[in-house]
Amino acid sequence: MSTSTSEEPPAPDQPRSVFRRIQEVHRQRSWGGLFAFYSGIITIGIAAIGLFISCQANSIAQEDSQSRAELELAKVTADLKDIPGEITGFGKEEKIEVDAAHIAVTVRNLENAPSFISKATLVFSEGGRLYHCYPEDGAIQFTGHYTFKIPQSQIIKGSNWNAEWIYRVPFNLSAEVTYKVPPNDYQKFLLSVGPETSTAADAPWYAVMDVVLEHDDGKTLRFGPIAVIGPGDEMTPEGDEWYIGSYASPTYRECMKRNAALVSELVNTPSVVASTELTSLDRTLDKYR
Repeated sequence: MSTSTSEEPPAPDQPRSVFRRIQEVHRQRSWGGLFAFYSGIITIGIAAIGLFISCQANSIAQEDSQSRAELELAKVTADLKDIPGEITGFGKEEKIEVDAAHIAVTVRNLENAPSFISKATLVFSEGGRLYHCYPEDGAIQFTGHYTFKIPQSQIIKGSNWNAEWIYRVPFNLSAEVTYKVPPNDYQKFLLSVGPETSTAADAPWYAVMDVVLEHDDGKTLRFGPIAVIGPGDEMTPEGDEWYIGSYASPTYRECMKRNAALVSELVNTPSVVASTELTSLDRTLDKYR
């Protein structure tokens, strides 16, 4: 009777661990093998460290990009408010309060980091003065401490007493500002604008413009158009309407009809935000249409 002995088949090659490989290299006492082996380990380690640093840098850059503030316009309105100014003329100067067009801006910060607004620019597309329907009666000049002063050099002056004064458009006015918008919050601020110089005999001035805010390393937020108007000779806002003086002249009513048409065009500018006073003047001028 023969006895057969069965042998188990050899196990398939298994991946050797790093530690087993280290043991084998040391048992062989091959300095060349040791050098080659450890050089490979060091090379792999350096590569792994480099990859880790690169991943961390990309992650930090991505987080920094995501945390930078992003602004959007929440609300914008416009109306007249008093600001400090001066009267000049006839050899005297006096501190006064003057009416200035104010643009009230509310912005919203959409991100988790604060936003810093550093510059504001007004981009004028239209402007000037209404038709002057009254004879000039004074040389007293005044000005206000506006955020933006419209230079006299931008005005094309009419050739007679009932001609319109027009601004040379387009043109921009910029001012350095400092506004901080907290993360995920709102911030409101005012921008004032008016003529560099006016006289008591001037007709109301008007302007149509966009606003551009520069924030956070060159980002910009632009909105508009916004149409504003200021008071003038024999034409001043009083509550929800305007006081408009009358004048016994055959050309007076025709002159006021031109003003009514001009103001109507301003308030009907597509997508315009018209100031409170411009809207009320448009209603008051209905009787001349």
